[in-house]
Amino acid sequence: MYDPLSLKRTLSFLILGQKGGQNRVRIIQLLEERPYNTNQLAEIMGVNYRTIKHHVSVLQDHEIISPSRSGEYGKVYFLRPHVEENIDIFHSIKTKFKTSRKLSDFTTSPQFFKNVIEQTKDAVVIINEEGEAFFWNRSAEELTGFTKEEVLGDELSIFPKKKIREKMIARVKEGTLVSGEEIVIKGKERQDLDISITMDAIKDDKGGVIGFSLFMRDIRDRKTAEARASYFNQLLTSILQISQAIIHTDNPGELFQKCCEILYENRKYMDVRMFLMLDSGKPRLICHHGSGHECEEDHGSEEDVSISSPPCIIEVIEKGSIKLIENTSEHCSDCGCCRHDRDHQSIIVPMKHREGTIGAMNVCLETGYRMDPEELNLLEEVASDLAFGIEKIRVERELKSMSACR
Repeated sequence: MYDPLSLKRTLSFLILGQKGGQNRVRIIQLLEERPYNTNQLAEIMGVNYRTIKHHVSVLQDHEIISPSRSGEYGKVYFLRPHVEENIDIFHSIKTKFKTSRKLSDFTTSPQFFKNVIEQTKDAVVIINEEGEAFFWNRSAEELTGFTKEEVLGDELSIFPKKKIREKMIARVKEGTLVSGEEIVIKGKERQDLDISITMDAIKDDKGGVIGFSLFMRDIRDRKTAEARASYFNQLLTSILQISQAIIHTDNPGELFQKCCEILYENRKYMDVRMFLMLDSGKPRLICHHGSGHECEEDHGSEEDVSISSPPCIIEVIEKGSIKLIENTSEHCSDCGCCRHDRDHQSIIVPMKHREGTIGAMNVCLETGYRMDPEELNLLEEVASDLAFGIEKIRVERELKSMSACR
């Protein structure tokens, strides 16, 4: 017994998978009604005899039809019994063939290519040698903010420098495909847009260059992810360097100074400050490193509480919790410790040890920066390590003092 699944595969291959599917469908349809010879099929179908003979031979080789006799004279063709028994399989594939024909005709039409280009997620632009735009798809509008009406027929303004476009055009005209190059273009609001661009020449029938196609892919998310990974690598490097400083430093002021420098240089915070609780119970600014400042040590005196005891620092030490000040110009106008040359954010992290909170670390960032929770966790880890380092120095000093007394 012939396997229906095998028949389905064979018919799909002969009708959908090869050229000439339409002729084979008509041959099978005619033989479903009655037997015919090759001449009759060619006449009814209005197709060249040799063409019909070829398709009949193919259908016979794949056991879809069989001849009435072995000789050529008077030979007619029938559908094989297993095909007749499973004729529904043929009709199902015939329906699919009609749909595929529509798709095939559509894929060779200009409308097909227009639809594909409009629907692609990449920005597609067609320009002439002067850089004037003649095609601008929907993705180009979404990427740059410029509508078709604003760019078509005009010189593109998305390239920050005209020479960038001219150099790419020159390379393409020399026969070099510009593929996947990463550049920064300008959006409608003059914002920077990281893209990957591919440019190639559009040629006429004689091989002459008549324009250029530009495919631009938005890579801002990837760039953000790369910057984030680089940043965390820097911060982890800072933690390692601070750990080494804790091990090899036996002076609190020197330890704070090194930590300020490491955090400022590796992460590029605007400012980094370290506060330490004094015996008087008040916090004091021990070290400060930031934009326009050299790292300073031992600011003020215990009585100079206007500088050494800002309210926000006292609050963090008393509560033992992190504090975020999003707008320092509003909340820190009376604070002698805070810089006032421009507005910024301030994050204060308590230095907690098992004995309690011994100080606070303050970092300043650009307004609008959104700190990642992981970044905040790492800053807490730095503050905790510093608290441990200060406590280690204190214990070592006490042990040395006790040893000297003996």
